[in-house]
Amino acid sequence: MFQRFIDEGFLVEAGVETLILSNDIKIDGLIAYAKAQDAFIISKSLIENYTSSLAKPAQQLEQPKTELVLESKKPETAGEPKKAEPVTEPPAEPSVNIQRPIFRALASEFSSKIEHIADRDVSGKSTCTGTVDDFISLFRDRYRKISSIMKLQPSQNPVVNYNGMKNGERCRFIGMVRTKTLTKNGHLILEVEDEHGVVKAFIGNRNKELMSVAASAITDEVLAFDGAYKDPFFYVDAISWPEVPLNKQKKYIDEDLSIAFLSDVHVGSKFFMEKNFIKMLDWLNGACDSEREREIVSSIKYICIAGDLVDGIGVYPNQESELTILDIYDQYKAFFALLDRIPDYIDVFLIPGNHDAVRRGDPQPSLPKEFVNGSSRKFHFGSSPSWFKIEGLNTLMYHGTSIDSMIANVSGLSYAEPEKVMVEYLKRRHLSPIYGANHIIPEHDDFMVVDEVPDILHMGHVHKNGYTEYRNVSVINSGTWQNTTDYQKMMGHIPSPCLMPVYNMKGGTLKLIDFNMTI
Repeated sequence: MFQRFIDEGFLVEAGVETLILSNDIKIDGLIAYAKAQDAFIISKSLIENYTSSLAKPAQQLEQPKTELVLESKKPETAGEPKKAEPVTEPPAEPSVNIQRPIFRALASEFSSKIEHIADRDVSGKSTCTGTVDDFISLFRDRYRKISSIMKLQPSQNPVVNYNGMKNGERCRFIGMVRTKTLTKNGHLILEVEDEHGVVKAFIGNRNKELMSVAASAITDEVLAFDGAYKDPFFYVDAISWPEVPLNKQKKYIDEDLSIAFLSDVHVGSKFFMEKNFIKMLDWLNGACDSEREREIVSSIKYICIAGDLVDGIGVYPNQESELTILDIYDQYKAFFALLDRIPDYIDVFLIPGNHDAVRRGDPQPSLPKEFVNGSSRKFHFGSSPSWFKIEGLNTLMYHGTSIDSMIANVSGLSYAEPEKVMVEYLKRRHLSPIYGANHIIPEHDDFMVVDEVPDILHMGHVHKNGYTEYRNVSVINSGTWQNTTDYQKMMGHIPSPCLMPVYNMKGGTLKLIDFNMTI
């Protein structure tokens, strides 16, 4: 029985076989009814609708009557025109109004499997008072976390600290880059420090390959240098980043469930594409254009939103002229009123961005509860960055404020391909490695360290969609729901609004749903 449905392209809900047999339902009739309803799953509700339609007697439609008029015909006379005989229209076919069944998503049948990794969330844990000791604690914590990752990497050389270096012996030194200087002869010297001292790492200009590798080294990141110490320099012949291990395994789940990703909604801005956003919300409720789309939306169990939920107030000069909602509380009220239209079986995760009502510096705490009053559904709030386990997949969400500084300081990166910047974060195992280029709050615990490799890395901020797979980590930048602003036009930025990525956790595949349309 099931094979017949599968051959016809249908999914089958568990337990329908008993219902079919107990009602003595003809398979051919049920399949014909399902196709007429444009259904994609043989479900219990579909069968109940079908049996109800069989129970109703067909109405006897009154056929339009045709009056037959008998006339005696006169003999035709030459030249006399023939009279046209009356023509009766054939009976009109009765119209059948087929009503679509209520959309019922497969994802609604599964319980949520989520975990918020609270010890990696800065919310309620901020200890910063702005002292020099705070900064020292931040960089020491960064060094210890990343150096511990690098000590696990295979190496032909012994790992030593500053005090353990011996003149002329080869070794591996793990340190944080303080300065980077190109000499007048074209040599490169990096000042690198650990907790015990500072060495001058020397790279000769003849080693073109190593010079090219070292060009992407940035200050304040932790690297491993292989070479030999000969006073006063440490002569480098290899540089390593913390990286994602080559043996990182890609995770899958058994259930056909998906995660949808959003970011940079900017409710309250006159550039917010509200009609397109509402189109997306309707789509989540089953208003799909095709059977294939209905299958995708039926699998969506989770939605992750990576910050800039609203446009905010006073974020940049003269912002008021570009706002439709001038009160920050009203902006969030409008935002959550929209999110209340998301089906209840979908879990929604939210983190803040630089436009939201939290501190500007990273790491940002989660959105205060005072801005969520009035919403009728439950949300999962986290800081930026934040870690969630979704169906067992480690999901790292960060708004992406430091993307600007990375593009400005690392050659080959651009706003057109944000996924390449995100890969650099994974290589360096840090979400904001350059201190001073963007706002960093000196917490005693460096929450920006990627001390565990995620399965999914999700960001926003630059209003440009980008996707890639890096060493079995799914890298997703989910773009924006805001149209091109005057500032972006001035800077030459070209956003990609209203494109929603949907990641299927069973197949490990990503689909892009386009909600751009003529309104």
